[in-house]
Amino acid sequence: MEINQFLPMLITIIIAILGSWITIRINIAEIKKDTSHLKERLDSDIQSKAQLIEEHKENMKEVRDDVKAIFSTLTKIQVEIAKNQSRNEGRTEILTALKDAVSGLNTRR
Repeated sequence: MEINQFLPMLITIIIAILGSWITIRINIAEIKKDTSHLKERLDSDIQSKAQLIEEHKENMKEVRDDVKAIFSTLTKIQVEIAKNQSRNEGRTEILTALKDAVSGLNTRR
């Protein structure tokens, strides 16, 4: 067995190892690239979600303020209606008393 018989096999093994090493390096680079892309995408999604949450909080605060304003206005309307009803009842009582007085005067005559 001479070295001439093993030399082609040795060259084949060296080329196979070199090819495998290159393939592995390429795969590692692709995985790093994919990982960095996914990290950027995740960061972007997190920022987007945080922004949506902040907008939602602002919108809910605005809605709460609007609801408070609506209830305040309704309360004022109810108070005004109650005042007007009591005034109308007072007017009705005065008119009834005057009517009774005038009727009483008319019956005495």
